[in-house]
Amino acid sequence: MMNRNLGRLDIGARVVIGLTLLAFGWHVAFNLNSAYGLLMGLAGMISLMTALAKWCPLYFVIGLNSCPLHDRNKKVF
Repeated sequence: MMNRNLGRLDIGARVVIGLTLLAFGWHVAFNLNSAYGLLMGLAGMISLMTALAKWCPLYFVIGLNSCPLHDRNKKVF
């Protein structure tokens, strides 16, 4: 079981960035016929998944935590 390491502001930013990357990636991949759109879409999906899980593996490795103290001990899974 992992503890949360993303705060509300970080989660909100990841959702906005993830949706933007998915939309722009969709446009680039299907309208401009470029493989870069698939990479943008993948990055957007990863951003959304970490926001929904409220846990970031990169933050865990680096030791960062943007979660408030009273929420840090809540389990993710």
